[in-house]
Amino acid sequence: MNLAATTGNGAREAQAARSYGLRTRPDGLVELEFSHTVTMGETSSVGFVYFSKLIDWQGQYRELFGIERIRNYMETLGGDTTMVTHSCSCQYFNEIWFADRVLVRITVPWVRMQFAQGVFEYYRATETGEVLAAKGEQVWMSARRQGNVFSPGPWPQEFLDATRELGADTSRALVA
Repeated sequence: MNLAATTGNGAREAQAARSYGLRTRPDGLVELEFSHTVTMGETSSVGFVYFSKLIDWQGQYRELFGIERIRNYMETLGGDTTMVTHSCSCQYFNEIWFADRVLVRITVPWVRMQFAQGVFEYYRATETGEVLAAKGEQVWMSARRQGNVFSPGPWPQEFLDATRELGADTSRALVA
């Protein structure tokens, strides 16, 4: 499966995937940081980012994490193995505007049974520093698909290795 071709925006995503950084936080988790520049299509006529775009960015940057860190697993998705979003949320603290540079930081604190938690923090980069604009969360589920029915599935070793490198607690993960 060609990941860039399936998303329809391969050049932009390939560039974004090459521009992530890693940083260890004081709590021991390693965060992936992606830089995002807000375009007009992501804003209202007034110029601020639609709140729903931040949920969209969660999916986009989760996929970029996958392309960079768990590529083999990502290429198997869509068959009988899949990773679905079990839940997502986002809290909004400050507006994000057209042409803002936003730092999207992802951590993966834990993998338990067939679930994994992804935490997203959105910082608006300014000349004087960073402003926390929003914080979100997704819970992902490893699943096996039989027709239109999904059942819990184990995580492949590649996924567990990548999340351990990010500091995730994988001690209770369902292993393939």
